[in-house]
Amino acid sequence: MKEKELCRLIHVSQLYYEENKTQSEIASDLDISRPAVSYLLNKA
Repeated sequence: MKEKELCRLIHVSQLYYEENKTQSEIASDLDISRPAVSYLLNKA
């Protein structure tokens, strides 16, 4: 896994699990699709 991908995975996980943001909120904040957020969370 590349460092950039790992950083994004960690960031998405923190937003979801620690800040209790929804997948849709994260997608909007990071300008990525909601399925991309789901993919990253499943990978975490």
